[in-house]
Amino acid sequence: MTQIIMSVYDFIIFVSLFLVVTNPENSCVTNDDCPEAVFFVTFRCIKNICVRIR
Repeated sequence: MTQIIMSVYDFIIFVSLFLVVTNPENSCVTNDDCPEAVFFVTFRCIKNICVRIR
């Protein structure tokens, strides 16, 4: 039973590393208003919309 719970816990931690909530219609004024960089994905404020940049 303990191994099953630990496996589920590990799976949740593993999956949460790859979940990034992104909404391309985020309004912004500066780059600081956009979400922070995760892995190789960064966001910049272009024409008052957060745009994903590689």
